Amino acid sequence: MSDKIYLGSAKKKGKNWYNGTINMDKIEPHIKEFKGHRIVKVDINIFEEPDQYGKSLKITLDTWKPEEQKQTPPDPEYYTPEGGDVDDTFVVEDNSIPF
Repeated sequence: MSDKIYLGSAKKKGKNWYNGTINMDKIEPHIKEFKGHRIVKVDINIFEEPDQYGKSLKITLDTWKPEEQKQTPPDPEYYTPEGGDVDDTFVVEDNSIPF
């Protein structure tokens, strides 16, 4: 996991209301396209107590990416005619043609 990219913060103004700012210069390089819209995934952390500047909330870029799983090709001695998952249903015992 990479370091968090700090985007902004907010102060609590009411029970369910926060007022804050986001640094657009930091967001721009991380904008992605999704169904015709420009989006940025963020993490929002709410503090138990405000920090030294009175901020109650921190916004960071969501940098999580799933680990790439290396796929190995199926063992050639297994055969699945419908293109399904490889299993023990069709085990080729002999590579010669039976006729």
